[in-house]
Amino acid sequence: MIVVFALSALAGEYPPEVQRVVDVAQQAGVPTSAIEDKAKEGLAKGVPSARIAEVLGERVAQLREAQELLGPQTPPSLVIAAAAALRADATPQAIRHLARAKGPSQALSVQVLADLLGSGVSESDAIQMIDLAASGAGRGHAVQGLVTAVTALNANGHSSDQAAAAILSNMANGQGGNGRPDEPGRPANAGRPDTPGRPSNPGNSNR
Repeated sequence: MIVVFALSALAGEYPPEVQRVVDVAQQAGVPTSAIEDKAKEGLAKGVPSARIAEVLGERVAQLREAQELLGPQTPPSLVIAAAAALRADATPQAIRHLARAKGPSQALSVQVLADLLGSGVSESDAIQMIDLAASGAGRGHAVQGLVTAVTALNANGHSSDQAAAAILSNMANGQGGNGRPDEPGRPANAGRPDTPGRPSNPGNSNR
């Protein structure tokens, strides 16, 4: 039966309780792609349809909240990202701040906010990191690389607060690229000091 439902979902057909939630999403005017994708994912994994319907109902409520927060003319991608940020406990003020930023990447910025919060970064640090990266003042850090940078430092034993502090320091000083920020408390070029009394680039003075 699960296989039948999974195959039916691929064709756009769902169990009755799931279909009812999809219909509610359509009537509410929220992006239904996020709801249908989640429905297909759940059915493919064999999750009971009643549980899928419960989760989808929560997603519809979050999408409604996001749309009310940002306005009815908000692009679907931004509404979906804002709903993800709400699930990660982002404040409405933070979501509005990133959603109103200039440029074409508002949805990306809001989604990265959700992901950074999910990684344990504080909202204030996440906003600062995203603002710097989105404005081009992040010295080589792109918005989409911030989560990878935090994850890399987490893997090296640093807390998310330490990772954020290191990344922000590197962004301000122009050190450390995406995913490879300098470690907290470590100089930018630690491990490769110039030999005392030796020029930084010996042998290059005549080039």
